[in-house]
Amino acid sequence: MLGGVLEGPSWAAWRVLLIAANGEALTNQERITFRTLTGREHEPGVPVDELWVCAGRRAGKSRAISVLASYVSALCAHLALAPGERGTVAVLAGTREQAANVFGYIGAIFAKTPFSGLKVSETNESISLSNGVDISVKTANPRTVRGISALLVVCDEIAAWSASDETSDDAILSALRPALATTNGLLVAISSPRDMRGALWETHQRHHGPTGDFRKDDAAARHDRRPRDVYRPSAHGHAAGAVDL
Repeated sequence: MLGGVLEGPSWAAWRVLLIAANGEALTNQERITFRTLTGREHEPGVPVDELWVCAGRRAGKSRAISVLASYVSALCAHLALAPGERGTVAVLAGTREQAANVFGYIGAIFAKTPFSGLKVSETNESISLSNGVDISVKTANPRTVRGISALLVVCDEIAAWSASDETSDDAILSALRPALATTNGLLVAISSPRDMRGALWETHQRHHGPTGDFRKDDAAARHDRRPRDVYRPSAHGHAAGAVDL
């Protein structure tokens, strides 16, 4: 259902990452791409708790992650939710305007069948689905995420988030992880590289490469730090608006 969104060879690297992040097996050719991106010999074989991707501007981050967010929102059973409880797929960024980039791609997916049939209501910053899932835009602040039943959270451009104590990336992640733990939810952090500090840099140091940890009980993170041309969708068959700005 979502194959056409990331169609063609220029999106192959993103397809490999999303397949591996969901715990599915890769083909031998896909495993070569996976090794190039992550420095690891094999995919985890189980769904990861956290997916961290560091890639340059116009590398297709927003569009690729919108596919993952749409898949989790519409096509996955969320058995951890109690009857009547609504789950949240949230897009966090430093500003709501920035988060709207990923949300716009999600909205485009849910504007077409069969996904449009799930929509109950829609605003500029939220989509409510008939399966009990709400997709919403939120500012990167601990107060905006506490108490939600988070199924998936996208931390957009996390390297650029505030460094203040109250709204630092560490403070927000500390509020997010318990919310995700109750639903077995997925944390996705995407960002262009920035400074050699903060959660993005620390996660790269801890998890990137062959010695990185895939264990789910230790916030298994796959962190991919490659030049943007490795991910970058070609101009053939993809409009400029299809990639990250």
